[in-house]
Amino acid sequence: MWIAMLILIFVLLSLIVGLLWYAGYWYNPAIKIAKVPVKSFKGLYKLNLGPCVRSMTAFRNIQDIHKNFKSETTQINLNGQPDDKKHKNLDLFAIYYDNLDQLECEKTRWIAGCVVEEDDEFVEKMKGLGYKEFLFINDGRCVLTSFEFCNKLRNKLNAFPLVEYQRNNVGYYFAPLDSQYSYYVPEIHLTEESFQKYVRS
Repeated sequence: MWIAMLILIFVLLSLIVGLLWYAGYWYNPAIKIAKVPVKSFKGLYKLNLGPCVRSMTAFRNIQDIHKNFKSETTQINLNGQPDDKKHKNLDLFAIYYDNLDQLECEKTRWIAGCVVEEDDEFVEKMKGLGYKEFLFINDGRCVLTSFEFCNKLRNKLNAFPLVEYQRNNVGYYFAPLDSQYSYYVPEIHLTEESFQKYVRS
């Protein structure tokens, strides 16, 4: 009996340690001042209000939309295989505008979206689902860190706006030091009451 209990405890501890490692709990990312790591891009985004951790759910929703779109539009080539070369993996991004030390978590404003290169059927589909289009100008220097974890438990960049850019399972987190206002979408300038109504509409 006690052997079974020890095995169970060992399995549970291994699971907890594995989850903490996967979340990057023991990873200490390097933080530096550097050039913005991504070029200017056209993005489709949705406004959000509330805890920033919900960005992971927002990313999954976008990926599900893209996955369904690919399955609906991918053609079969002469070899009987899916010809989905034109459907690249999406780069995802989020921008967090408020400091949690100065504002209640439920009132923090942020956006989440994906990068698009041209106007096509996918862009029209996303716009039909309420996503807005905006050109984000990345120029100059930033405070930068990056790491290869799907989740994050800590954020050491205490600067705003904070940009998260996901590419090929690598997350880039940077706070621009130049032209910060080029990251502010038009709706961010609404009053608090108007912003809440806009998000919930």
